[in-house]
Amino acid sequence: MDGLQVSAPAMIPRSAYKSLTPERRGAFNVARAQHHMGGLSVHTTAVADIERLLLPSRDRGGRVVVVDGPPRSGKSWSVMRSAARFETCVRTHSAAPASERSVPVVYASVGTAKSSPDAAGAVAQFLGMSVTPRGSRGGLVGNVCDELVRAGTRVVVLDDAHMLSGCGNEAAELVHKIAGVADVCVVVIGLGLPDGAFHFDSGFTQTQLRTWRTSMTGCEGTAGDEWRGIVAQLESQLRLYEHVPGTLTAGCCGLLHRWTGGSIADLVGLVGAAAVDVVGSGSEAITTDVLERLCSS
Repeated sequence: MDGLQVSAPAMIPRSAYKSLTPERRGAFNVARAQHHMGGLSVHTTAVADIERLLLPSRDRGGRVVVVDGPPRSGKSWSVMRSAARFETCVRTHSAAPASERSVPVVYASVGTAKSSPDAAGAVAQFLGMSVTPRGSRGGLVGNVCDELVRAGTRVVVLDDAHMLSGCGNEAAELVHKIAGVADVCVVVIGLGLPDGAFHFDSGFTQTQLRTWRTSMTGCEGTAGDEWRGIVAQLESQLRLYEHVPGTLTAGCCGLLHRWTGGSIADLVGLVGAAAVDVVGSGSEAITTDVLERLCSS
């Protein structure tokens, strides 16, 4: 979405680039490297759905978004990139200067919790909260919600959610409580989540939270039209002087699919690394030889 777009560095004429002082040329190349390694974006229907649901609206307060899909389908990468763009938008357009404790987005993997997989524990760990092993779960959830409110958090991402006790009603109740009490959007990412996972019926309409679900299929099968479209999106964002537009889309789609296994995250990382490499070498063009060398290193 336009409101979440992160600006890429504007290219200057090649002649002007060559006439830059070493210091200014280095700074310009650093900006290009940052763009290629962190600013490349891919827009798919699933990503558009995620970004739309992250944006607050008058009819959406606390809410739960479930993102499901097989391994290597780009779930975590898509959510993390959308959340990062959302955070940039929040910090850029905030009327008041962000405090040191401002944490618009929390990213937590339930698999990294210090004890057994637990949503509240994973969030507490990300926020740097001390967790008492013998403390009650209710007390921990309440403390986490209080800290989320103090930190100005708007989005909580919970990855590896399939590890939460089979995604039963207890896990759903916990996630909905965090979303409702802290008034945040909780994005739940998992593998093979069953239909109805993280849908929780509190029995009270006035406290019921909406739950949205989006599924990602990925491009593991073949390098079809969707894959070519993703490669074309990435290629159009390259900031290189000698790269011929369409080179990757027309001639490297199959190779890129084979090298990355159809993983969107791996594709973005490979294209970005290749762009940084050719800027450093001065060739300013991504070729099959460059990609093959990076894949074999």
